[in-house]
Amino acid sequence: MSIFLPDALLNFETVKYFNAELHEEERYNASFEDYARAQIKTQRIFAISSLGQNFLITSAIVSAMILAAREVLHGTMEVADFVTIYSYILSVYSPLESLGMLYRILKQQILDVEGMFQLLKEPLEIVDKPGASELILRPDEEAEIEFRNVQFSYENEKAADIGSKKVKGPLIKNLSFKIAAGQKVAIVGASGECSLIQKL
Repeated sequence: MSIFLPDALLNFETVKYFNAELHEEERYNASFEDYARAQIKTQRIFAISSLGQNFLITSAIVSAMILAAREVLHGTMEVADFVTIYSYILSVYSPLESLGMLYRILKQQILDVEGMFQLLKEPLEIVDKPGASELILRPDEEAEIEFRNVQFSYENEKAADIGSKKVKGPLIKNLSFKIAAGQKVAIVGASGECSLIQKL
């Protein structure tokens, strides 16, 4: 959940470009609900494990103390031996108090690793066509990038705000140009500013 909100806020321009505010809101709400359910389940398991663990530890300590006290009453053990046994049992069981917290941390690490491997299994959105040849450029070879008949318009042909004007229909139509090796090309609007892409 902590990933979606910073990602949407830091890339709010991209969200606005694609008119995806509602999509991001629904995605965040779904993530928040999943996180809340998982957190409640984790706390429930932690509470049950802590209760069971404390019950077992307390039962073992009480049983051992009863047996040690019995031996002291019969004269086979001294009071110092009783205190030694009590201290020894506490030193053995004290690390177990953090067992529930350790389980939660370990479970979180496992989930993070599973998420990482799941991310590696995500299919690529942009792939080459079947049979596409490898792009191999030699240092002495002249290369260029060509854009041919590029078009851009919003879905449903809604009106777009370009500066102070309302433009409906294709915003970019039949745009073609070439960029040779070493060249720098900028798309500049009619007013001379270079924020055209942001406005789109």
